Amino acid sequence: MSSEFLPGPGGIGSHAFHVASALRKRGRNITVCTISDYASEDEEKAFDMRCAFKVFRFKRLGNFLFTWLHRIKVIHNYCIKNQITHVFSSGRFPIWTIPFLKVKGIPNVIAILHGSEVGRGFWSKLLFFCLNRADYIITVSKF
Repeated sequence: MSSEFLPGPGGIGSHAFHVASALRKRGRNITVCTISDYASEDEEKAFDMRCAFKVFRFKRLGNFLFTWLHRIKVIHNYCIKNQITHVFSSGRFPIWTIPFLKVKGIPNVIAILHGSEVGRGFWSKLLFFCLNRADYIITVSKF
């Protein structure tokens, strides 16, 4: 899961693409679940067709809470249906899903922390609560 993805801009999306590509080259079955805010639907479809792995793009709903709850339901159903054993969570929203993934029995949840996820006050506490439930944490820089 990634909070952004190509063909849109952003380091998190570029990083997620390269991680997924490298894992696919090593024979892993990969699906990237993401949102893409800065590309048209046609650009997304053209890009996704060139990928060596499946890309599932979330849509935004009316408000933040409905969007978040819907994504958790979609992620849970996808993981159960496809017997997913490893999830990489990259970016703020995907990291916030970690406690739900663990409660639902996903055995290996890896958080990828870029630094932009770290907030203040409540958001910082939420981030560390979620990170404490991850099986592994990978930081991509000292930021």
